[in-house]
Amino acid sequence: MTFETLFSPLKIGNFILKNRITLAPMFLCGYQVDITSEIKKEVRIPVFANGRINTPDLAEEIITKNKADAVALARPLFADPEFVQKIIENRADRIVKCMNDMVCGKQTMQDMDAVCSQWKKGDE
Repeated sequence: MTFETLFSPLKIGNFILKNRITLAPMFLCGYQVDITSEIKKEVRIPVFANGRINTPDLAEEIITKNKADAVALARPLFADPEFVQKIIENRADRIVKCMNDMVCGKQTMQDMDAVCSQWKKGDE
């Protein structure tokens, strides 16, 4: 696989289909869980699921349905560093959700410090 193939518009981001914009899979919650589940069936080592796992319910479903041994959270923890603590304290309704607007990614790609558009919402 070449770099160009990996980053083709049909692989990530938005692409145009029949004159309308359609979201690519990376914008769907849990978009890598199915492939993770298939990998888990074939290996004998712990497998982590990732890919827009941004709610406690989705994370729990992945684990309870044995689709993965654990979940990896990146942007959900960046949007709300207290994500896990809020679950433990039964305050999941107060979790600040990642909006997938990619502000964090755009900043880092420009060699700037990453920021999250949702950080100010944690102070409300």
